[in-house]
Amino acid sequence: MNKKMKSVYIFFLFILSNVASVFAQTGINTKTPAQQLHVAGTTSAAPIGTSGISLVKPTIRIDGLNKVNNPLVYSVAAPLTSPASLVQAVSVTQDGNMILSYDYAIPYFVTSLGSDELVPPTPLAAPFLIKTPNTPSSGNLGSNGSTEGILKTYTFTLNQASVVHFLASVSVSVYDYNNPANLSMDGLAKAYHVHFRFSSSPAGAGINNSALFGSDGNSYANATNFAPAGPMYVQPESYLMLPKGVYTVQLVARIYGNDYPFTGVFGTGSADRISIVAIPY
Repeated sequence: MNKKMKSVYIFFLFILSNVASVFAQTGINTKTPAQQLHVAGTTSAAPIGTSGISLVKPTIRIDGLNKVNNPLVYSVAAPLTSPASLVQAVSVTQDGNMILSYDYAIPYFVTSLGSDELVPPTPLAAPFLIKTPNTPSSGNLGSNGSTEGILKTYTFTLNQASVVHFLASVSVSVYDYNNPANLSMDGLAKAYHVHFRFSSSPAGAGINNSALFGSDGNSYANATNFAPAGPMYVQPESYLMLPKGVYTVQLVARIYGNDYPFTGVFGTGSADRISIVAIPY
């Protein structure tokens, strides 16, 4: 083999070896890669700050995504008391480029959106049908206090600190105390409200589990035949910043007759919605 042919032969061997390396599977910390690029490792025991997220060792490090090169992104959570800025989300564009995207954090939907969340039983019964206490007070046959019913209960887990949006739209109708088939027409004010309330929360979260939040309500009085054509709606809403942990929240209906008894009916509308959405930060 002359010198020229030998050079051509070596060149082709170089090309073939590089083509083979392109299509071969590459393993880091493993001799049996399961994908074209496989980085093996185990999860470390130490989480990052208070995020609850642990590094995998060995991990992939991209200096272009660090705090030095993206100071504004990592300082977004600076006003918060917890060091949430230590961890940021990474998204992939349609071109396959990885970018920091703290404002596109994937939300966690606790409830199913777009469906009628409250389906009362037939015949109507508690907690969708509740009555004020029918006890004497100040010479009237009526209610000294409020009556409540727990319409629905949800349990959810936050894997890291999140802003949680609680929102509901609940149908309400007001009926006579003795005849729940008839709309109330006595002209007396009757109050109805819907709230959220935690029944359990993580220790150290600083939540009063008996406290109501996100309350919305109104009063009803009608002494004519011009009763509402359909149910009325209340929309309780609240935003809470919650640490990671397991939570149980109740949707609570409450009525108050101010010494005049009546029946409150909740959830008979076809558009009752409950939305609980958590956005990690």
